[in-house]
Amino acid sequence: MLLLLPSALAWTTGASTWSPEDFPVPYWIAPGFGELEEAAAVGAIQAGFDTWASEGCGNIEFTYQGIAEDAVWGEKDGKNVVFFLSDSWPEEASLVSSPMLYSEGSHTVEADFALNGLNYAWGTNNVRWPSEMDVQASSTHEVGHLLGLWHSTDAEATLNPALDGSPEARDLAADDREGLCSLYPAAGSGGQGESCIDESRCLEGMICLQDGTERYCAATCDAGEPCGEGWTCLEAGGQQVCAAEETKSCGCSSGPGAHSGPVLAGLVVLLCLRRCVSQKSS
Repeated sequence: MLLLLPSALAWTTGASTWSPEDFPVPYWIAPGFGELEEAAAVGAIQAGFDTWASEGCGNIEFTYQGIAEDAVWGEKDGKNVVFFLSDSWPEEASLVSSPMLYSEGSHTVEADFALNGLNYAWGTNNVRWPSEMDVQASSTHEVGHLLGLWHSTDAEATLNPALDGSPEARDLAADDREGLCSLYPAAGSGGQGESCIDESRCLEGMICLQDGTERYCAATCDAGEPCGEGWTCLEAGGQQVCAAEETKSCGCSSGPGAHSGPVLAGLVVLLCLRRCVSQKSS
């Protein structure tokens, strides 16, 4: 069986991502930083966004728009806002930080995150972790969530929840980079079986195929034509494509990260039905 994503990777994904045309993604910061100096706090938060944008995957870019005076945590207002909540914390008290994502299908349309200033002490330089949390490190962690990545079990990953707020999490680990570049590969670079968001992420002539709960770049083929070890030529949406010989599931419903855009709607249903019938008759 050919696994579409290497099993050694520890990163996981949420249910939605930004579309390529969404970048640069604008963001604001809500006023109020507890005992922190505003300029230092804003600079640390900006550094968290810049860390992900500097990796070179896809077209990741963010633009800081200033202070959002009327922003309210938990309210969808069309802005992506960072909050430092020191007067109250509506989430679980043990959480160092928390994201709030809004999506339409698999497309993220708005994303906020908050730092827990009520239950934790914070700093921006020479942080004495774990008695004090690092604003830049926690912001870096949360921007990963805003991009569609979830928690990682890699001991060195920024997205390992055990490191949230630790200065070590300021810099991305290899696992974080793998996750980012899987969700947002450089345009037109995805080869056979590589994860994709849409067709623009695949090499010319390939499609972005949703196969059960997996989504990957797939080459077109002629019936009976060999596709290479681990792949087989199947009909989907009126054309022949090189699909995985085996899948993790026969389910036809959209799972986390599933693409629901118009490009692949037909391929999802037809390829799922083909696999479901085949498995039931075997």
